[in-house]
Amino acid sequence: MRETKYRARAVAALGIALLTLAPLPACSGAGGGSQDRQSTAASPDKGATATAGADEFVPAEQPTLPPPSSVANDTEKRKQVTITACEATKDGWRAAGTALNPGGQDAKYRIAIHFTSHSATVLAVGETAVDVKPGQSGTWEVRQAFHAPQGTLCVLRGVG
Repeated sequence: MRETKYRARAVAALGIALLTLAPLPACSGAGGGSQDRQSTAASPDKGATATAGADEFVPAEQPTLPPPSSVANDTEKRKQVTITACEATKDGWRAAGTALNPGGQDAKYRIAIHFTSHSATVLAVGETAVDVKPGQSGTWEVRQAFHAPQGTLCVLRGVG
């Protein structure tokens, strides 16, 4: 009888603990991810609509994205390209970085950037190209004018 009494109490305690934890979100968005989030003082404008997230805004018109297979993505060249800046501009957002050519010949780097919300909604896209001499590095920049909400990220989509 005593054992049954203790087992009943243990089951009740476990049930209470589970009910207490149930309202917690399953995924918290804290930590993880390789991109630092950039914040701005941007606020929603007429061209944005609110979504399920409290501070998530989606542009009224989504950018036209190229098919994934059409974005060049040379894995060796990608290793040679870095993003050194991801920041707000007066009318949108800017990504900038460097391309290092370790080879013995001139190299052209075609760089594709996606500007995304903190929850990975693509807000704008852009690309640029930079020619780099052997053993040298070159700088690149992609700027786009769009409503850039707080937490906008710059994603290196492809390098060819």
